[in-house]
Amino acid sequence: MKQHLMQQLMGNGRKTSTPALLGLILLGLAAGCSQPLPIIPPPPPEPTPEGENDLVILENSQKILFFRETFTDPETYQERWVVRNELVDQLPGLCLDFRSSYVALDDAGFLDLQAEARNHGLACPDRLASQVYTSQQNFGNGNYRVRLRCDPVEATICAAYLLSDTTHDEIDLIEIYTDQNGRIWLWFVVHVGVPGKIPEERYKITCPATGLGIDVRDWHEYEVAWSQNSIKFYLDGRRIVPGSNRCFEETRKTPFVPQPQPMRLRLEYRYVPWSTPPLTSGLKHAAVDWVRFAADSPPPTPPPP
Repeated sequence: MKQHLMQQLMGNGRKTSTPALLGLILLGLAAGCSQPLPIIPPPPPEPTPEGENDLVILENSQKILFFRETFTDPETYQERWVVRNELVDQLPGLCLDFRSSYVALDDAGFLDLQAEARNHGLACPDRLASQVYTSQQNFGNGNYRVRLRCDPVEATICAAYLLSDTTHDEIDLIEIYTDQNGRIWLWFVVHVGVPGKIPEERYKITCPATGLGIDVRDWHEYEVAWSQNSIKFYLDGRRIVPGSNRCFEETRKTPFVPQPQPMRLRLEYRYVPWSTPPLTSGLKHAAVDWVRFAADSPPPTPPPP
């Protein structure tokens, strides 16, 4: 077709009138435009890492952001939070005391959580104290996120968790545990309250920090998505799943999902009660940038005392 048109345009050695020449040019353009454009297929999608398809990003979800705390205004956060200094459980051979400490902002403006162990000689080798930063407000089921970092000191736990004042059910967004050998573990735990006893672990995922490829001294975001039927844990937007990144499920009991109920958000950095001397003495620190809570409905109102 194109060769035929070219021959006509060239005239095959014969003269062609101007109107006829224009008609042939238009016909040639139409013939060229009638050819379909080549279809370039899109590049194949990159493989999705395990858990990435289950992201919970509050800003892009349908949930409403009801609470966000950045700790930048001391008067505001002191009204919203209660600071408690708590002793670690009594251990044989350990003398524990109450340390009149405080929670404040560090030089960079982040919330400064503190823990201390002090050596007191052979009679009382170590004294342990911890701080608990507890929200005045109660929250219910929804999405919780916290951005924090901590010093991985032997025999310490840096934690952000929910705790009920009535049932003592507990949901741990994160517990960063450094054992006395310096190994760092990340715990994601659901506890059920037991009257007169320590809340019982009913579901627990344990991950080595090396398996997750993170340094807890850097900033990371920890999240729990708590609904009426399920609880899911996330680290920097990645779903925490047993069997991946060397994570494993420790508890073999029936999974337990706390029913929607008022819970307080707690931030804590402490020495563990099962630690044995000698400990690294001195004041240790963890920093919190912000905490957030989002849900489909406002937080529940706790019953009157």
